[in-house]
Amino acid sequence: MTIQHKLITDPDIHEPKGTSTALANQVYAADGSGSGSWQDVKPAGTVGAVANKVYVTNGAGAGTLQYPAGKLYADMYIDGGATSQTLSAGSAYAKLDPGSEWTAGEYKGLTINGTDGTITLTEAGTYMISFWVDFTTASVLQVLEFLK
Repeated sequence: MTIQHKLITDPDIHEPKGTSTALANQVYAADGSGSGSWQDVKPAGTVGAVANKVYVTNGAGAGTLQYPAGKLYADMYIDGGATSQTLSAGSAYAKLDPGSEWTAGEYKGLTINGTDGTITLTEAGTYMISFWVDFTTASVLQVLEFLK
């Protein structure tokens, strides 16, 4: 008996082609050339995305990939450095740049440079910056004055 495919009704409707080999929760994605394959569903924008970013929707059917709030961090330190630095006056200040004495610590989502001790912000936003310093001389008063 011949029957048109579009006229088949429940319970005689069959599963789509290839269902028996598809994994759980996969969907059929057409390739635009009359064929396709079963694939995992991937959120928009994930192809080529930077590691550790998440998709944040804008409430209007779109969104962007962003780092989760509070998940960017970096630290650099000098441990037992031999470079000394003297300020020219009580109100003077200078960037401490001991070159190769910097050690790059843990970081995620920021760029660090152990050569000159810089941490570069890669995302716009509001950041908290904290630091500590230990002096072996009376220079603490000069640093505190500078931080005012």
